[in-house]
Amino acid sequence: MKFVTLYLLINLEGLKMTHINQYSYAAAISFSLLASNYGYSTEANINAVIGLGSSQIVEQNLQSAEPQLPITSGSLLPLDSMFTGISTALDNHLTQWIKHLNQEVKVEHKSRDLSFQGQLTQVTQATFALIINKKSVLLPISDFYLIPSNSPSQLNHTEKNTYTGNITYQTPSLSWQPKLSILFQEDFVKLIENALISNLSNKNLTLQDPILHLSQTPSSNVRFKSERAFAVADMASPSVNYANDEIIIPLNNRKLDIEPLTEYLIPIQQQKLKILKRTIKSTVSTHPQFLGEQTLGFQQAYEVKLDKETLPGNYQTYWQQQDLYLPSNNIFLEQTRLDQILELTPNQSHDLEGKLTLVNASGRSLPLSQTWELEIKNLSVQKQNYNISHNMNGIITNTSGAMSEPNGIHSRRFIGSLPPKQTKTLRYTVTLTQ
Repeated sequence: MKFVTLYLLINLEGLKMTHINQYSYAAAISFSLLASNYGYSTEANINAVIGLGSSQIVEQNLQSAEPQLPITSGSLLPLDSMFTGISTALDNHLTQWIKHLNQEVKVEHKSRDLSFQGQLTQVTQATFALIINKKSVLLPISDFYLIPSNSPSQLNHTEKNTYTGNITYQTPSLSWQPKLSILFQEDFVKLIENALISNLSNKNLTLQDPILHLSQTPSSNVRFKSERAFAVADMASPSVNYANDEIIIPLNNRKLDIEPLTEYLIPIQQQKLKILKRTIKSTVSTHPQFLGEQTLGFQQAYEVKLDKETLPGNYQTYWQQQDLYLPSNNIFLEQTRLDQILELTPNQSHDLEGKLTLVNASGRSLPLSQTWELEIKNLSVQKQNYNISHNMNGIITNTSGAMSEPNGIHSRRFIGSLPPKQTKTLRYTVTLTQ
């Protein structure tokens, strides 16, 4: 087993990153809410399809016991054809109050310096009752915190479960979210896909060969306080799989042990992709009533080709400068299949500047003809490739002047290159109709 070396990097904005040296074994990082190791006696061995907001759990041989994780209401499904009935306890904001009925409790007001102590005799959706000095006091339940004096009592169930078969259900206690990054290097782009699995239960979870399921339901991002890192040996490298029109990552031959209230970061895959083309792009739109000139904004664009099936979603981008990383904008990648050509646009470009000027127009309503001048200036000391689209509010029926190509019936595209510190002016005329 090989361990990893972690370098903590802090930029001027206070951003913290962890740079993990790559070895032959993948690394996993656990983020825990627990400041020290508490001895949780309960453990759960479960089979799970882990989703973004909840997980689909399968448990074998229930044997009159309660399911191991909280169940999303209405999601319980017995898998055997014959069953007489199953009862499960509801878990909501009243559960802890009900567990302490007829016990001595203390309650504290959430915003005022006010507390009461007495026997809890009644709980409803809106109120609770305490006996204080032999008098019953009714208080609003939403205004108070419950501070029990004793351990919770067991709720009396009139019926015991007799079902001993297999069940499946959904739980909000286990979920995951993709952590997607793009590193821009000199001539390459590195796509890094990780998975952050969250155990929000009070049990140590052991997951054998789980499946990560990328659905469209977002989940809240839970942040925890302390962190620890360790190497994980003999892990099969997972891969993204598009099966039955669902995006899944089977973690085959993987056993994950996740402590209570912990986030667990595991690697999925990485791709190092050669940059096929670099272009500086701009899009400008005008209408028939346009007069004067308009300044252009430019965007960097890099083309790469995917080597693997890849997760869609929001990718945080970074510029790698030796051993440091400069954070940049998020990029949303929608189509990410094998051999797909991606255009990545992480930043505004400061290498080109330009303006579009209306030189002449035959009128201010369609149909009309317009003559335009497009001025482009290269501010850098390197040759720059440009791709500029001019969108017009009308159907283009004729063009003349500077060379361009159609970009739909309402737009023309100007593609070329510009030497260092040079300026180019493109003049063209278009005829527009409705």
